[in-house]
Amino acid sequence: MGARNISTKLVKARKDHRDDSRYFIEEVRHYEKLSFTEWRAIAELKANNWIIKKGQLYERQYNVQNGQVFTFRSLPAIIKICMKLRLYDDC
Repeated sequence: MGARNISTKLVKARKDHRDDSRYFIEEVRHYEKLSFTEWRAIAELKANNWIIKKGQLYERQYNVQNGQVFTFRSLPAIIKICMKLRLYDDC
């Protein structure tokens, strides 16, 4: 069973965070459905070592899986790519 979302919010980073979509997006190089803009968003994130930098807007989700609460953080452009390619388990 996948994670159940408790809340989702677009927030401005007050410090650096790792982008949790990294684990989903690393295999994207095999897909040809992406536009130049989408590839550029991935390249910029990868150039930052998969880090959401202080001051960037990111989506923060609180999820429950197997009785444990965890936080998922990712840039909106990267989330759109993952949704488009159906990389998340619950898409």
